[in-house]
Amino acid sequence: MNHHPFSITAIAIYAGFNALLLLVTGLLLTFSRPMTGPSGWPIVCGLVFLTVGAFIGAAIYGLLSRREWGRKILCGGLLFCLPLNVIAIFPVLQNHRMTTGNTLLQTACMLASIAAIRYLTKKQIVRTPSEEPRSEHPTNFQNRPADEEERPFTFDRRGHSEE
Repeated sequence: MNHHPFSITAIAIYAGFNALLLLVTGLLLTFSRPMTGPSGWPIVCGLVFLTVGAFIGAAIYGLLSRREWGRKILCGGLLFCLPLNVIAIFPVLQNHRMTTGNTLLQTACMLASIAAIRYLTKKQIVRTPSEEPRSEHPTNFQNRPADEEERPFTFDRRGHSEE
């Protein structure tokens, strides 16, 4: 069983929420009726959000399996989310107004993204070869002592080995 540091688990959960929000927003923008005439920007933005959400979802798998590509993709995805948090503070849609709660939430999300990016760029999350799971398969010759001799394996009639 793989044990992950608490910080990696917390970053994965936070990134999962970001990915989920990007996927839902992307679906809404892509398949909803345009609000402001026949322009195609909502569909393009929706497709970009869907793509980035899928990349962040894949990066979470890479992060939890402690691969370098997962760390790099997740840093890029969280960097993509920073300007979106800034834009979300201000009322961009009609009949919306700026609220204290939304401003605090978006500020907290920006700080969490910055902290996660700093952690991922400063700490080594990649598994070292000594941490890799070992295979107990008999064809794995790396884990077997060099002086061990090959012996044929046979069963007697009762199903027990002859040793």
